[in-house]
Amino acid sequence: MKYFMNKLGKKYTIIKRASKIIDHDAVVGTIKCGNIQSVADIEAPYAKLAINFLEEKGNRAGHKLLLVTDNRTMAMKTAMMMAIYDADECSDDDMWNCYDDYDEDNELLNLGEVIDFDFSLYGSVDKKDMFYRSMVAKCNFSDIKDILFSNLKIRSELAGMVNAIGCSDKHNQYVMIEPDMLMLPVIQRLIYEYDFEILMLPDIGAGYYEEVLHYLLKDSDYTLAEDIKDKELLYKLSKKRGELMCEEDIAILLDTGVREAKRVGDRTELMLKDFADLIVVNDRSAWDRLKELKGLANVKETVEELVAYAKEQRVNSRLRLGHNHLLFYGKPGTGKTSCAKLLAELFAEEGVGNGSFVIATRNDLIGEYVGHTAPRVAKCFTEAKGGILFVDEAGFLLQGDSGAFVDEAVKEFVRYMEEDTGVTVIFAMYPKEAEAFMDMDAGLRSRIKTFVEFEEYSVKELVDIAVYMFRENGYKLKADCTSEMERYIREEKSREKENFGNARTVRNLVEASITQVSLRHLRKKGSNPQMYVTAKDVKKAELKLQGIRQEAPITFGFCYEEKVSI
Repeated sequence: MKYFMNKLGKKYTIIKRASKIIDHDAVVGTIKCGNIQSVADIEAPYAKLAINFLEEKGNRAGHKLLLVTDNRTMAMKTAMMMAIYDADECSDDDMWNCYDDYDEDNELLNLGEVIDFDFSLYGSVDKKDMFYRSMVAKCNFSDIKDILFSNLKIRSELAGMVNAIGCSDKHNQYVMIEPDMLMLPVIQRLIYEYDFEILMLPDIGAGYYEEVLHYLLKDSDYTLAEDIKDKELLYKLSKKRGELMCEEDIAILLDTGVREAKRVGDRTELMLKDFADLIVVNDRSAWDRLKELKGLANVKETVEELVAYAKEQRVNSRLRLGHNHLLFYGKPGTGKTSCAKLLAELFAEEGVGNGSFVIATRNDLIGEYVGHTAPRVAKCFTEAKGGILFVDEAGFLLQGDSGAFVDEAVKEFVRYMEEDTGVTVIFAMYPKEAEAFMDMDAGLRSRIKTFVEFEEYSVKELVDIAVYMFRENGYKLKADCTSEMERYIREEKSREKENFGNARTVRNLVEASITQVSLRHLRKKGSNPQMYVTAKDVKKAELKLQGIRQEAPITFGFCYEEKVSI
């Protein structure tokens, strides 16, 4: 479903990104531009700035520009507009409006291409200065005439990055830097030694994105529900997207709403819940939901302290937020992941984050060969920008058989945790692993200042959690259910001891019990389903779970009597 995306493509610049192998060592991104129709009429602030610049500097001698902005997508679009202007296929008279045709496959034409040289892709290589220069030299042999250097974020390595940029011989060269970096002496070298000019890209305010939203909805088949406030919707989206926010995001959000509206009844009015796949949509605040969680008193206290300190930074500009990374330790099922997700939402609600929550496991971080791990770590930090990077079951970093791969991962984490202040890292592990983990690297101990213990739930708290889960899923409990669940939980806790799953065990019991209720409804054809759970349902669920534990069959769900073997 690309209803709004197609409409947007008729007027706005559509950026497409792809990977390109310049050399077996140099994997870089490329940026292409889709259909543009009457680009000169775009009211986008960056488009106006680019047009004015090109009219003043209208020569084909090439451009070397520092694109000063916090918005990476805007820098990409500006570089692409320069590339289109310089394309040989264009004449001066029609360069802005000659790309509204379609090819034989009815696909939008691509014109111009820009190399996106992302420094974060080369995180842990040795002798970085030399490596950066060699990668840029290899890019010089590409037939693409424009290059954009991005992710100059690790300040201790800026000198090597600047030296590498100076090796580029591309016709048009662009360097994206954030405003607070402009006055750094090492960045000023680009101006004094390499002849770069400064192009301050404008801040994109909420008003511009509202205009885009209204443009897309105007004369369309769809409307927003009356209770949706444009500013609130766009705020949620911008907090989620951060430095990548652009016009396409609005079109994708609306198209997601259209898909959901069609799925549930072919509605033409888009409701807030239709956008839940892309933005956080909750009737209750994250803080209210955190307080509803059973137990976790010390966790709630720590979270309140973190949020209070983050809010203090907003009202006191002189306060510099230091390392805010955490270590969560506790037995399985004690709520580590759930609390981490709520913390990301809490930060966003308080205006100090975008709500991003990225879960990273061993497979996401550890590469197959030496040198492959660093780009994976960099990718996770990029995806978690403005939010939380949650390293689940981080005890894998203690595995000796991983050798240099783990050392590479820890080294990269320490580096990014120091210099990328836009990401909060939470390592989650079991209690016995926590101390050994902190002793792995002195950098970890100096950067992780908050340690949060997730204590085991009591039997009563676990029963309360089960009751809450049933209620949230629309089921009521018969009077004898709670005593049956309490008996089962007490027995499981005694039997499993160190391996007891806490809330995970409860969740499995709840899901298995609901399966038994579903079977009862299926077998009583023609009768109105009664949304209640009996002790008999719970007992059957317990037998199923015990059978799975003892015989370990491979099954799909809990409703199969027979074992399925492979």
